[in-house]
Amino acid sequence: MDNALVLDLVTINTGKCDGNYPQRVDGLKKGLRALKPSVVASQEVFQSEAAGADTGRDLADFLGMHRCFTPARPKDRLLGGRLVPSYSGLAVLSVHPIVRSWTIPLPTDERDGERIAQCCLLDCVFTRVLVINTHLSHLRGASSLRRQQLETILAHALPDGGETYGAVYLGGDFNAEKQSEEMRYLVNHAKFSVINGYRAGNGEPPGFTVPAKPGESSAGSRGRCIDYIFSVTKKGERHPTITHASVVLDAPDERGNYPSDHFGVLVSAQIAPSRGKQ
Repeated sequence: MDNALVLDLVTINTGKCDGNYPQRVDGLKKGLRALKPSVVASQEVFQSEAAGADTGRDLADFLGMHRCFTPARPKDRLLGGRLVPSYSGLAVLSVHPIVRSWTIPLPTDERDGERIAQCCLLDCVFTRVLVINTHLSHLRGASSLRRQQLETILAHALPDGGETYGAVYLGGDFNAEKQSEEMRYLVNHAKFSVINGYRAGNGEPPGFTVPAKPGESSAGSRGRCIDYIFSVTKKGERHPTITHASVVLDAPDERGNYPSDHFGVLVSAQIAPSRGKQ
């Protein structure tokens, strides 16, 4: 596609400060540098002013990308053997300027705590792209809550008569597998056309993003797919062309440390010049 804008989008749950945090951040830096993404939507982004730690800042500085961080879920967390006040928030990194951002509070359950969606508007040469980054409830048996959270995201990020965009991507950790009720609701939405970027980009099956732990079984499965990047348009509108998709950040370093307890998802898309700024 001549003169198309190429976007390589990655979603990755960065795992707060769990495990060997410094080595994991180093693995994220090296892994993302090799991928050269245009946009990174990240969840469980650890930030502690008291400890001088900030995963999103460190990744953005290392990769030379713009950054938008939205703090969430404040609590004391264990880092280097001591409890420090911190956030587990959302961050979008982009090679394109982030011209505006806003937050959508989501329905919650007191057993789970705060859940939000982060919206970032990117100025991408000849068009503007909306990236919606989220982390839905992890509670088991909470399909109805996650559906309510998705309903809230779509209603507030893409209201009737609202701004139009060259492309809209919804990504993150959905804590739900593709056959779940809430994910079926999303991809069969009555008002919006929602396509799974991994499927549209011919990502190799099974596409697990959370491998099964030793001794853990999920109906004989070796893992679960709960992290996604979706393209969203109004019904009847064409989607940008998705050319490739793969699971990424899924290999350990020489010491056996993985970048996170989640794998990432990469989706490559092409946006035609005809989808220019409105």
